Amino acid sequence: MNTKPPNINDARSADLVEALDNCQLETLTHEDHVRIAWHLLKSTDFATTITRLPKMLKRFATSKGMPNHYHETITVAFIAIIHERLHQQNANDWPTFKSKNPDLFDRSVLTRFYNNATLDSDLARQVFVLPTT
Repeated sequence: MNTKPPNINDARSADLVEALDNCQLETLTHEDHVRIAWHLLKSTDFATTITRLPKMLKRFATSKGMPNHYHETITVAFIAIIHERLHQQNANDWPTFKSKNPDLFDRSVLTRFYNNATLDSDLARQVFVLPTT
């Protein structure tokens, strides 16, 4: 369980979570995805985040007319990496976490764990697939 208290002054991250949860965002960038996962992991625990964020993302994708845009393996893998980094680093605010983890803002970070064929598969979109490389 994450024992670090959330940074209650991080209104931007909290606003992003709320806007995503209510499908009020026009777009959702990769950085937004990472920031929302970071905020949820700081505010709750891994189990809650890994349950809540995929539901939010699926609902958002559906609201934008792109229900097939959601990717389960990418989402869960990023949540797991962010969770691990939170426990390895002293990065209690978003700017510090972002500056210490530039690789998370390049989706190719997952190529250390997955081959492209796996990530491109329909199975990986629908369910979490364990790393293959």
